[in-house]
Amino acid sequence: MSERRYAAAPGIVRRRTPEAVDTPTTFRVGVCERFEGATDAIRLPSDAVQVLTSGTPGISPTGAIPASFEAEARQAWRNMRRVLASAGAGLSHVVSVRTWLTDPDDIGTYTVVQRQFIDHEPASFLAVVHQLIRPEMRVQIEVIAAVPPAHG
Repeated sequence: MSERRYAAAPGIVRRRTPEAVDTPTTFRVGVCERFEGATDAIRLPSDAVQVLTSGTPGISPTGAIPASFEAEARQAWRNMRRVLASAGAGLSHVVSVRTWLTDPDDIGTYTVVQRQFIDHEPASFLAVVHQLIRPEMRVQIEVIAAVPPAHG
């Protein structure tokens, strides 16, 4: 990706793939740079097809919840991949990730798992909450994907 600094906006780095005008543009003002794998903002092209998902937990196709948190987080991302594929999108199209965990001790493990599925820097949010829709669930993921019109 190319990086350019613009005089009109000191300190802001804008990234865009050089050959594409119809791809999302990321903006870094320095706030999220302390959190690996996140960017401050993303602007979508006006003709992008947006896919918004519901919160997706790490349950198996049979409804079982894996024993370990790591396995549950992996299952949540596998589920998300299937959800996006059903809507004509993929993990590479994800521009925003919102994550809810129930235990702050799982943040490190979750971050490692997410990096195995998302290899770019979407806008991100992570919160630790008391409980999810089912008390035994420990992770839930919601994403927004932007698909170029030729793919949508």
